[in-house]
Amino acid sequence: MGMFDYVRCEYPLPDYPLNAPQEEIHFQTKDTDEQYLKTYVISAEGQLILEDVLQDYTGGICFYDSNVVAIGPGTYTRDGEDSHWLEYISTFVHGKLTHIERSHYSFEPAQKSSQMWRDQPKFANEKERMDWWNAQRKEFEDWQAAELKRRAEAKA
Repeated sequence: MGMFDYVRCEYPLPDYPLNAPQEEIHFQTKDTDEQYLKTYVISAEGQLILEDVLQDYTGGICFYDSNVVAIGPGTYTRDGEDSHWLEYISTFVHGKLTHIERSHYSFEPAQKSSQMWRDQPKFANEKERMDWWNAQRKEFEDWQAAELKRRAEAKA
């Protein structure tokens, strides 16, 4: 999946659907320059800040959050709560937020991650096991490709 940076948003997020306070969510992004697990903050005033320094950034930042810990077969979260994918697109001019919108939100029932291994089928031989794993990997790769395409289209 590669490296990423975090975004913590103090600015009010439009259409924020989660129960957790938005300030506690550490969104991820791949739209920043460094992508080295640094935390950018969008202040309540709409300023982009990195390590207490206002950023003179002009461009867009897509940031997202998900509680999914595994896929296939089914969707799994740490505690079995419904899974979610939440994504925002923001635009900055010289470090000042000029636009922000929720670009995607989805949720679906999930199972507790500890159930994942219990749900695996029993296999008669190694070939059967590998065929099953390859099918699961393909399902995930197809989902991942569709998600990346959707994000690229949303940015365009």
